[in-house]
Amino acid sequence: MRKRYALVPQQTDHTCGIACLQTVARLLKSPVFPTRYMKPRLGTTVRDGTSVAAMTNWAKQRLPFESAGENTWTGGLAIALTSYLEEDQTETGHYEVFLGRIDDRIVSWCPWLATVSTLPEAEIRWQAHLHHPHETTYTRWSLNFRHHYSEKDLLVFAGMTAPKRLALPPP
Repeated sequence: MRKRYALVPQQTDHTCGIACLQTVARLLKSPVFPTRYMKPRLGTTVRDGTSVAAMTNWAKQRLPFESAGENTWTGGLAIALTSYLEEDQTETGHYEVFLGRIDDRIVSWCPWLATVSTLPEAEIRWQAHLHHPHETTYTRWSLNFRHHYSEKDLLVFAGMTAPKRLALPPP
């Protein structure tokens, strides 16, 4: 039997949104759908990835949704739209799971790098430009869920790396 990890790495360079939704679903013990099922239903494309509207609609229908939008994050479990610096120095939108906050530091899961990091909020590139459905720049956009981890649980996450994803704190 194959072991299922709660922190889901993305399968391709354009499925970070799907991996984040799968991660949140696993953390909250909600049904998890395979990427091949989610991709067409979310309208995920190689060029554009997944729109914030599709992410929000999926979460509203299947997860304990709280809110979505710019400047709505309150420190709990969320999917945040950040930006990723490409090798050619261009920025592209990228989704990460914010697990929570410890003081001024955000504990987050990056599905592209398959790592948990703890960074000061000021160092997070929390502005992204998306091409669909039209050219839009989002600042501090997040998809928020009705769940907050304790500081103790966040410290467990903060000590994790990709191979050590076995003992997760309960939701």
